[in-house]
Amino acid sequence: MKRKFVSVILTAAVVAGTLSAATVVSADSGEGKVINIYSWNDEFRQRLEAVYPEVESTSKDGTVTKLKDGTEIHWIVNPNQDGVYQQKLDEALLNQADASADDKVDIFLSETDYVFKYTDKDADVAMPLTDLGIDPDKDLADQYDFTKTTASDADGVQRGATWQCCPGVLVYRRDIAKDVFGTDDPKEVGDKMKYYNTAKETAAQLKEKGYYTFASYADTFRLYGNSIENPWVESGDSVIKVDSKIMDWVKDSKEWLDAGYLNKTVKGQWNDDWNKAMSSESKVFAFLFPAWGIDFTLKPNWDGAEGDGAVTNPQQEYNWGGSYIQAAAHVSHLGRYQCSHCGFRAKGFQWLCPGCSSWGSYPPKRMEE
Repeated sequence: MKRKFVSVILTAAVVAGTLSAATVVSADSGEGKVINIYSWNDEFRQRLEAVYPEVESTSKDGTVTKLKDGTEIHWIVNPNQDGVYQQKLDEALLNQADASADDKVDIFLSETDYVFKYTDKDADVAMPLTDLGIDPDKDLADQYDFTKTTASDADGVQRGATWQCCPGVLVYRRDIAKDVFGTDDPKEVGDKMKYYNTAKETAAQLKEKGYYTFASYADTFRLYGNSIENPWVESGDSVIKVDSKIMDWVKDSKEWLDAGYLNKTVKGQWNDDWNKAMSSESKVFAFLFPAWGIDFTLKPNWDGAEGDGAVTNPQQEYNWGGSYIQAAAHVSHLGRYQCSHCGFRAKGFQWLCPGCSSWGSYPPKRMEE
């Protein structure tokens, strides 16, 4: 019965408003009365509270949600930074077989950047949606195909679902736009950033006034990375192939850095310098974000007035991220190779860590050897 209950929660979160109270099935005592959900923030909890009619209350600290039938949802939250979330999740999944019913992982979230690790059919840590009574072709028919493919294993079996597709936009400062262009109108600003050549001309205008177009070379990566045509490694091959779009990003990034269009002191993303570049004291004109980036990254770092930002089109369509909900199998076959830098565990040996992108950080032996 607990499996059915997990199915209802997962479906309610993805297909908001389609479930009635009569659909809810409670967990019986044989499988525990606790639903353990692993995540890296409270976004999924807030969504579940908003759309699931059986929620009764949530504790002040946000760690426990009680349902009307007495079932408790326990939220286990660890930060994504430095691979901490994945490390804690992996540890719990590796102990699934021996954990008590109320201690097992029931639902967990993963991101586009590493969801493949948990959809892998050999790892078998995420249940196929069909085993939960969810028919992807029928119940999730309106979802974008790429989101369903991303959550599927090599055989095309879908092992997760998302409510997001995360299209990206260019988020810019109105005050800087007025100072440099004489207008902050989104259409006019969009025309100045519409193509790579016009964006470069606009970057030169911004520099003349003492501004940076973007904070970091890493900010533009997804404009190029989302357009690659070939996989990094072909199936059955061991050679890493760098797509021409990635080389274009490297070339253009160096050109923009040398020209002063990017801030050389901001090294990558998700660090203190990058966060400070979003403040009102910063000289950075724009960032490239989807909706979650505006809400959870840009807004907390902005200390200026409300309404001082606007959005428009970037020079290339792109999407970034997405949270996938997955139901945990109760026996884990996760691999036991572990990155010595961030602790990311993988089923097979890795040259490049999927968790922190460190090279050569995996010892050649499995953890138990």
